[in-house]
Amino acid sequence: MPPVNSRNTLKFIQLSQVDEEQIVAVIVLGGNVIKNKIIEVGETLSNENLLKLNMLLNTTLNGLSIDQITLGLIAQIERTGWYPQRGCRSCTGCSCRDYSCR
Repeated sequence: MPPVNSRNTLKFIQLSQVDEEQIVAVIVLGGNVIKNKIIEVGETLSNENLLKLNMLLNTTLNGLSIDQITLGLIAQIERTGWYPQRGCRSCTGCSCRDYSCR
């Protein structure tokens, strides 16, 4: 696996409701690079669900490189409850960073 550039690693994501059908994602990368993106959600998210989504994204994606965060990874997390920081369901507590447990 190639070395991870700290400027390309995820430090933090904050999702906030803009209006009934939009949220803003504030993404902070290593080196304190900040990206903002308006996302159309098509429905109102409750404050509770937005908080849960913020927590899920930050606990599962923090420290990963941008190259490691793919649609496939997001789909895997959604489908199986697999969290890279904590391993997968079949090896709870593992700390693999290369997903070799899968």
